[in-house]
Amino acid sequence: MKRSIIGWAVFLFLVGILIRTLPSPPGLFYFFKGKVAQASRDPKGAADAFQAAVDADPQFVRGYVELGSSYLVLKQPAAAEQALKKALSLSNDACAACGLGMVYFSTTRYEEAEQAFKQAMKFDPSDYCAFEGAGRLYYEQDRYQETIDAFTQAIKLHPRDTSYHYLGNTYNSLRRFNEALDAYQKLFKINPRYPDVYPDQGMSYYWLKRYPEAAAAFKHAAELREDDPRAYYGMGLVQLALGQKQKAVEQYRLLQSLEPQWAALLLDEINKGEPQVVPPRKSEKPLS
Repeated sequence: MKRSIIGWAVFLFLVGILIRTLPSPPGLFYFFKGKVAQASRDPKGAADAFQAAVDADPQFVRGYVELGSSYLVLKQPAAAEQALKKALSLSNDACAACGLGMVYFSTTRYEEAEQAFKQAMKFDPSDYCAFEGAGRLYYEQDRYQETIDAFTQAIKLHPRDTSYHYLGNTYNSLRRFNEALDAYQKLFKINPRYPDVYPDQGMSYYWLKRYPEAAAAFKHAAELREDDPRAYYGMGLVQLALGQKQKAVEQYRLLQSLEPQWAALLLDEINKGEPQVVPPRKSEKPLS
């Protein structure tokens, strides 16, 4: 009898905790409405729904996190910051801290971004988001070894194509071209049709003087994305290296109508007479 009473007391205690921690039914309703809007790529509708969720339940931590994420997509960093800070005031939530880091990163508040990402790592060391966010920040600041460390950890936790892309571009910037190619190959195992990596892969092959493979990568880049100027610029460099100056001039003409700045870069190489393998410019950061 005594055990039965104790068992019911524990049960009622746990139920009380759940009642206090679970969102209210209206909050949940609007939250799931927001998730549906997110899946439909409607960030404005998502933000409205998540706002209704936290209005219905002001203690709804996840509601504030998703609200902040929606405002970040809508390029409203001040509103995103406010929502994510509210989430952090309610709970040591790693996603909220990581989102706040992204807000600071998007507004070039780099010191605050780094602190936010580190806070997210402390809250949840198994959350890849914080390591990926920190990696992007370090890449932007040319802190390449820290970039490698951050993305290596992010990949251990959750391999993603964009993480391998950043890692490969970092190795390219350090002239560690074979390691860059290894990262790109691992990316392709995750996403064989990831279009943005082919020009960077092509440049790795080019700097290694593996011209047939470079040409194949640039050709594939142009096939996947006809308006990517890097594909035609890279192809022009390969053609110059192979002594095919007239073909390089054709790439230059294509670039004139597509992207004049890239055309000017290729023209500089054409006018040199002999292409020079110089220390590479920093690889462009991945688009996604």
